[in-house]
Amino acid sequence: MPSELVHALVLQLTPYADEGLLVHAFTREQGYLTIMAKGKRSRASGIRLRPYFYPFSLLRLSVSPSRRAGDIVGLRDVEPLERIPLITQDYPRSAIAMYLSSVLRPLLTDHFPNMEMWDFLYRQVLLLAHHDTPLSVFPHVVLLELTGVLGISPQGEWGRETPLFNLQDGRFVESYYLGREHVLNQEYSQVLSMLNRYGVQTGSADCPRSIRGPLLRHLARYLELHTGVRLASKALEVLEGLWV
Repeated sequence: MPSELVHALVLQLTPYADEGLLVHAFTREQGYLTIMAKGKRSRASGIRLRPYFYPFSLLRLSVSPSRRAGDIVGLRDVEPLERIPLITQDYPRSAIAMYLSSVLRPLLTDHFPNMEMWDFLYRQVLLLAHHDTPLSVFPHVVLLELTGVLGISPQGEWGRETPLFNLQDGRFVESYYLGREHVLNQEYSQVLSMLNRYGVQTGSADCPRSIRGPLLRHLARYLELHTGVRLASKALEVLEGLWV
């Protein structure tokens, strides 16, 4: 039976049997896909499998054909789509990759191609793997830009008349909203506006370590409110440890 070739971004790994893995991935050709990798080595090439599979790895996979959407497919061969050793060798980048993949995993469950999402995620992985990319607010910016791909971007602008951000309404609002549920205070709202405008070039001093963790939680909550999907938060604790 002929194989199918897919380009994949690894989101999550689940141990299977003694030496196998279930690889949860977002693919260019089929959207979300679960691949079963049995044993330590590829049957086709004999290469070791595990070094290829980690959160945010970009791979070219040869898999068994699926009969219908959602089927688990078997792995036949694997090779790197991009060589990005810095993500595994640099602890902060590994922690960011782990966190982002845990957030993306429940959001990317559709079993059909989404080229806009694939191109966006591909760019984020390459940015994370580049040694010149500032990391202090990288995960915040990825989540913000993700809202644009999903069609749920924050609306309005921070300013004197609208100094607060309402997570539920998805817009900057007047000061009399302060204290209401899902409304960020002025400090968080201003930083959110700066991240939205300047991206990863936002100065680390403009987003102090003390608010990076809480602000990331607020951004994840924003995604939850506007997608209806419950997101994982355990991996955030690893990132927060970097900011202490």
